[in-house]
Order: sequence, then structure tokens, then C-alpha cells
Amino acid sequence: MKDYVTYLEAHGFRPQAFCCDEGHEFVTNALKMWLHSKGIELQTTAPYSPSQNGAAERLNQTLVERARAMMIARDVPMFLWEYAIRHAAYLRDCTPTKALAGKTPYEA
Repeated sequence: MKDYVTYLEAHGFRPQAFCCDEGHEFVTNALKMWLHSKGIELQTTAPYSPSQNGAAERLNQTLVERARAMMIARDVPMFLWEYAIRHAAYLRDCTPTKALAGKTPYEA
């Protein structure tokens, strides 16, 4: 998180809020204090409400479906699930989309 905020600031952007679920991997006292010191508001979604983060949930579903399809098509063992997900994300980043005027997410 700190690296990303530093990157944004170096490119002339000032983040105003950080939105996440209430997962303990994100919401810690150290993060809360750091965000407060930077003047960044912490916004959390309601517990057990993935619908509040629809875009991320849809992306997760898309990656899982693609990984599952690739694994079934080639009869890949389940212990390679992590690599299938990574590869599905890589393929998504290399695929041009209409929303980005024919650019790939990687290019954008």
C-alpha cells in the first residue's frame, strides 16, 4: 500500500481514500495510523457483503472460470491451481478490450 501511494504521489496524484473490505490483512492499526498521517480516508465495506465491491468480485470470478477451464481442458492436477490463476490473470492483461479502445490492460 505504501509503495503504491508513493508511486501515485511521484506521478502527481494524491489519493484521497483507500477502499477495502474489513479483512485483517488490510485493516491494521499501523495502516490506519499511516493513512491518517497522509490525510487518506479509510473506507471499508460492510462485513460479508461482496456485492459492495462488484468489479473486484466479477474479476475474481472471471479468473477462476478461466483457470478452471484451462485446467479441465488439459487435465492439469489441482496442486497447480495457483499457477493457473496467475496465467489466467496474465492472459487477461494481454487481451485488448473494447473499454480501453483496443488497448490491453497492460498497455493502459
